[in-house]
Amino acid sequence: MSDENERFLHDLMIHIAVVFEALRTACAHLPVPIALADDLDTDVTATLMAVTRVIEISDEQPMPELRQAQLCTGALHWIAAVDLAALGAHMEGDIRLLASRINLHHAETALLDLAFWLAETE
Repeated sequence: MSDENERFLHDLMIHIAVVFEALRTACAHLPVPIALADDLDTDVTATLMAVTRVIEISDEQPMPELRQAQLCTGALHWIAAVDLAALGAHMEGDIRLLASRINLHHAETALLDLAFWLAETE
């Protein structure tokens, strides 16, 4: 793997962790808080299962449909980013790494909008 590709992958992993922290923070401030463990570094499978559960119960949050959709969108795009990064990590120049970054951008945007709304309603 080239130095450039390794740097891109390293930066992507950091971005995945940052967006996960945004998701954890949003979940902790929901009308009915959801606690996501900080075990991304040690148990990715458990983290993916927990985020999947957030998606499954997002429509049970007592908040407007738009905000439920932002939570679900952030979580779905984060999962897609993790999956694409895992698939593309072993192939030099794989377009899936770029697709992962794009998914992170979409997740971040949705979670940021949700965070602003949550801050206004507290």
